[in-house]
Amino acid sequence: MKASIRVNSLSLGGSGPKTIGAMEAHGKRLDKTSNLRSVRDQPPLVYGSLDLRDAFHRHVSGCRKNSGLKRPVMHALIQFPKQLKVTEANQQRMLKFAVEFINVNHGGDAVFAARLDRDELSQHVVDVFYTPKYKKITKSRGEETWISTTKHAKELCKRHRDEIEKRHGGRFLTGPRQIGIALQSELRRFLRTKNLNLAPKQQKDHYQPDRVEPEVYKAQQLDANLAEVLTLHMRLRRAREDLERSVKQFQRHIQSLPMKGGVRASVSDALTAMVGALRQADDEIGDIGQRAAEILDRIPAVEQVTEELDTTPVLMQAM
Repeated sequence: MKASIRVNSLSLGGSGPKTIGAMEAHGKRLDKTSNLRSVRDQPPLVYGSLDLRDAFHRHVSGCRKNSGLKRPVMHALIQFPKQLKVTEANQQRMLKFAVEFINVNHGGDAVFAARLDRDELSQHVVDVFYTPKYKKITKSRGEETWISTTKHAKELCKRHRDEIEKRHGGRFLTGPRQIGIALQSELRRFLRTKNLNLAPKQQKDHYQPDRVEPEVYKAQQLDANLAEVLTLHMRLRRAREDLERSVKQFQRHIQSLPMKGGVRASVSDALTAMVGALRQADDEIGDIGQRAAEILDRIPAVEQVTEELDTTPVLMQAM
């Protein structure tokens, strides 16, 4: 079994995927990407809140920060072993342990929100949003609570100094790559305390990111026929969205048609029929997505199973 962690920093404003606004929209299924990835109608498991902005501001209320800190939110993607059987109890444990892992290694009070999506193909990934805190004492102000996205991470690097030096020609560094190395090793240690028997750690021989978007990963891993089903489902969703936009535009233009001869009424009736067909198509697309998800869930290759699943519940209960 394998587990992994990947961490990005997020800004509070601006545009692009590495912003707290984009992450909030994704969690609430308000962006196009999340709609395309959805293959089953099942709500996420949530720690804290889906309102990430509000949760962040409550979390750091009264805290001080360095003026140079422009990306104060950290986003961790924790991939649990795919051999773990998908049950609500197991997923609740995944969510709980992901939050616990981040907090334990970042001062104890870092996480303000976390989420495990259950409507996507993968149901073993937890998104954790956190901003670490620490106490700082000065003569002029006494004890204050500050936030820092690097202080605890650099301390974690020190605990894994030997590994970092070994992989960097004897040099000890505390940059993003080294923090990732330390977090990965610490995650393995943490999950072993939860009775998960993980495969030996494999060292990267390159500096390029390992992660690809879920759609690309699935296309690489799935059987060609199943990958085609998933692709067709996404195309149907896009076509449905395009058609819906066209219908809305058509509705706006109806008002400019002449009233005489029943032209406007005839066109309006035709549009009503189109809307009905669109709703029916939406139901069919949802049914296709659900059936595709059920097929994928039944195929071991999709979950990369290398052990018998009937041993999995024992592992998770022991956790």
